[in-house]
Amino acid sequence: MKSLISRRFTILGVATALAALTGCGKDDPTGPDGSDTVTMTLAGFPPFAQADATFELWISFALTEPGRHSAAASAGRFRIDGTGQVVGEDWQPTTFGVDPEDENVPTNASGEILWQLAVDAFVTLEVRDADDPAPRTVGLLGGSFLNGTSTMSASYADAFNRDFTTATGFAQLATPTSADSTDENEGVWFALPDGAGPSLSLPDAPVGWIYEGWISIPQVGPQSLGKFRSSGLPDSDGAGPLATSQPWPYPGSDFPFGITGQPLDLGSVFVTLEPADDEDGAGPFFLEILGAPIPASQPVNEIFALSNVADFPTGTVQIPFNP
Repeated sequence: MKSLISRRFTILGVATALAALTGCGKDDPTGPDGSDTVTMTLAGFPPFAQADATFELWISFALTEPGRHSAAASAGRFRIDGTGQVVGEDWQPTTFGVDPEDENVPTNASGEILWQLAVDAFVTLEVRDADDPAPRTVGLLGGSFLNGTSTMSASYADAFNRDFTTATGFAQLATPTSADSTDENEGVWFALPDGAGPSLSLPDAPVGWIYEGWISIPQVGPQSLGKFRSSGLPDSDGAGPLATSQPWPYPGSDFPFGITGQPLDLGSVFVTLEPADDEDGAGPFFLEILGAPIPASQPVNEIFALSNVADFPTGTVQIPFNP
């Protein structure tokens, strides 16, 4: 996979937006109803200004089984601007439609697209400048066509195929790698008291994606606590930049901002789903699953509950359909 380079934005939660895009027919209509218009309506996508990434709509057809997902036809790339509108990669109005000359698009002897063979639609996150004819990762959302309409969600089999709304979790303030008992509110861990077990209940991360824990305080903003695929294993940065001994075998970090003397009890803790090959750690992705402010006067070495905030994007795609 190609790496997404630098993210230029920080979003702590999903800001709901509504966007609609209608494709236009080509000069020589190819659809069975005299048009090859594709219409997409999205909800739950925040403004997306990441310089090196773009969303892409795909449509798969029955002729590409097996391996339908990897052989789907692109219907176009898009972004979400600051007003919540679907726009092209150049921030200008755009249209959607599949190319009848694409080898993954079935046509009849007259070159008309056989829309009745469309199986599903899905949306992926792609590297903007990459010329890759296949989806880079599993979809953020997707759905099967029924009478020409695909109702897309994150739980679809050709998307994340996970129900993140059932995730639960707790966090605690602790510094298990420090011998100093006065700095316990300078670390955050996703573990039960005394490291007795993991405190997060999450489905396995989808292929191409990974979880990331975060702490945010007013003085500094969000800082990564490390990336992880399983809540029962250490995360990518171990116990953090100033850890002095072996960490608990769970996600978390002592002194996550790389300095001591920085209490975290006025901050918030959250967990996001991130592109797995986005290695820069510049800021949280917008797919937040769990999160909560640290309660006032939170006792150290005691867990506090994280709320489930998994309100992932949804969408609808309509294609020409004439059964």
